Amino acid sequence: MANVYGTAWLTTAHSKVKALMDALVTSMATGYDPTILAVYERHNTVVVQIPAVSVELESVEPSDEGWSNDTKLRYHIVLSLRVHTAYEGAVRDGLTISRLLNSVTNKIKNNLDLGDGYRVWSVSDINAEGVFPESGTVGGQLTVEVITDIVHTQE
Repeated sequence: MANVYGTAWLTTAHSKVKALMDALVTSMATGYDPTILAVYERHNTVVVQIPAVSVELESVEPSDEGWSNDTKLRYHIVLSLRVHTAYEGAVRDGLTISRLLNSVTNKIKNNLDLGDGYRVWSVSDINAEGVFPESGTVGGQLTVEVITDIVHTQE
């Protein structure tokens, strides 16, 4: 990817991971239990279908590599994924949370190359004990780090 200005590439990274989760919903629809019913673009969404997954941008960290008049930046884009399995106050099902977190992790690890220069760098911080007050739900959470290289031309 070259000569990109603005933050459209951040949206692309988020969209690519969300698309993976949408594909997971489709593949789980036939014969898998438990099944993820919906994917949301933000954690603070009022989750209306459970179980669900939400994807949100957490941070971006560039690392410099430069030559001549161009600057190549490798961006580390950190995304948080949450699996919502019940509303707060409901019975917490650790087995369902673990199985859905495993499904999400497997889908990501089997699709490390997201295309267009985006690649999953790591999956980490898997936690099956989440309480998410902004959505009023409980479930699990994991972190996905995506990398992409962008060449900015100096003017």
